[in-house]
Amino acid sequence: MSMKNLKTTAPHLSTIRSGRGRQPLPPAGGAENLKTRNCDMTKRSIFNAPKIVLVFNNQRVLISMYKSLNVASQAMNISAQSISLCCLGNRISCYGCYFRYYYFDKVEIVPHLDFGRLRVEEYDRMCGEVCRYHDSKELSRRKLCAEKRRKLKNEAKHE
Repeated sequence: MSMKNLKTTAPHLSTIRSGRGRQPLPPAGGAENLKTRNCDMTKRSIFNAPKIVLVFNNQRVLISMYKSLNVASQAMNISAQSISLCCLGNRISCYGCYFRYYYFDKVEIVPHLDFGRLRVEEYDRMCGEVCRYHDSKELSRRKLCAEKRRKLKNEAKHE
């Protein structure tokens, strides 16, 4: 496909392939844009397609959505392994948040409608998963402890 055809069919990809300037944000439109798994913007690895990660806060409400595990890890300053263990169900929570992989075939999420409304219990029920949850107080306590550990680790690193 030539650059001219690329600009007419997918204008948001033209600057990514040509390498000019900053990468523009993908067009708005909700879940249909998240389903483009073959798009160069989401396909980074030759081994596996990236999985979208959903983040729920300590009140168990959807607060954010990241296009891959590594992006979530960098944005939240949490190790990718910890997030992955939460998504797979080996851990209940991490740093005061619940993490889940987004399954396109089981649930459709519309960001402007579901952010702040979709609860982790609902999402798990729609996916057919059986998961455990922390009490709100317990999760807040765990978050504070994790932040203290992170702070001590950063202070020790700078000394």
